Amino acid sequence: MSRSVAAELLLLALDEKSGKGLVDGSTLNAALAGTAVAELAAAGALALQEVDGGEVKAGRLRRTGVARPSDPLLAEVVDTCHGKKPGDAVGALTTMTFTDRGAKLQEQLLAELVAEGVLTHERGKVLGLFPTQRWPEADPAVEREVRERVRAVLVLGAEPDPRTALLVSMLSVTKLAPKVFPGDDGKAVQARADAVRESGWAGGAVAKALEDLMAVVMVTTLVPVVVATSS
Repeated sequence: MSRSVAAELLLLALDEKSGKGLVDGSTLNAALAGTAVAELAAAGALALQEVDGGEVKAGRLRRTGVARPSDPLLAEVVDTCHGKKPGDAVGALTTMTFTDRGAKLQEQLLAELVAEGVLTHERGKVLGLFPTQRWPEADPAVEREVRERVRAVLVLGAEPDPRTALLVSMLSVTKLAPKVFPGDDGKAVQARADAVRESGWAGGAVAKALEDLMAVVMVTTLVPVVVATSS
């Protein structure tokens, strides 16, 4: 079954045994939103306006009318991105707004992976009061294939195809790469992920979305730290 890069990112971002996230929810939601934008651009549903005089200003994303996704949530992502700079589009899809479509995307992807038998959904309570959720693996073969493909790039030095390059780029901006491969040299793995992201494999709206996502992820990462240190 063909899965989105966002679904593959989500699989890698979950600890395969505990079923809990390896990064905080805000960072993951921003990364999923950024991945969705990049995938939609790569598919041709979104494009980066290069010159003024069109329906949107230069440097902003526009709907192309081509390859519009049948999925209602992804169609909503396309409409939200239209007329916005890539970074603003990612921000508009995440916790910077009251409508966190990044969180909705995560919920939808998790539900799909559970329905496919890739993950299981377990609910519990802490101290008998506070509800908890986790998504341990049900079929490890799916995540193993993704992990082996990414490890070939990050550890063995293989050249990525565009799909894997996008996934590795997301691991780079979220600093997830060393956490996904804890048994390998973390600094080397992160450096290789950064090198892939900066290699110029992407162009147009995809490259701009990746560039602007860095700033969005930095904000979502810093906010919890500021709150924690001020409380």
